[in-house]
Amino acid sequence: ITGAGDGIGRTAALSYALHGATVVLPEAIDGEFNDDPITPPTNPPALPLMDDVAFIASVIADELEQGGLDATQVFIAGYSNGGFMAQRMVCERPQLFAGLGSVASSLRFGLENNCPGTPKAMPRVFMHGTADEVVLYRGLPYRDNIVIDGQTTNNALIAYRSAPNTALFWAARNG
Repeated sequence: ITGAGDGIGRTAALSYALHGATVVLPEAIDGEFNDDPITPPTNPPALPLMDDVAFIASVIADELEQGGLDATQVFIAGYSNGGFMAQRMVCERPQLFAGLGSVASSLRFGLENNCPGTPKAMPRVFMHGTADEVVLYRGLPYRDNIVIDGQTTNNALIAYRSAPNTALFWAARNG
């Protein structure tokens, strides 16, 4: 899963495909997955919100049915918005995956608070640069009474854990 229109994720996927992996890159409506179960995308589409969890699960089901893939070897990985979405998929549909990879993304507070216990341990890898200026390594804590575009509100739509605390959350899920 890649971030909105990003070439990095597609380049990585091509590399995996060249080494024999079957790679599927689902496309989000208007280029942004709804990666948080309690908040809509930052730029919601004009159409009703897509159930991206159900959409990606159905793409996997189709690939398993048509492609003869081994259901025990399905891994999910994502970059940026795609990394946030990959984490949501593992929270909500853990039985579908053998492992998780997340690059340049962290854990949204809305997902953390709505992530049922993971029924099985699985390998997870996280990569996050300390100089990332888009998804901050230190996280973006939830705050009330901030001004965004001239309106006093909170930042629930964009708040997320730090990279180290994201890894700790998932390590605790693995037991």
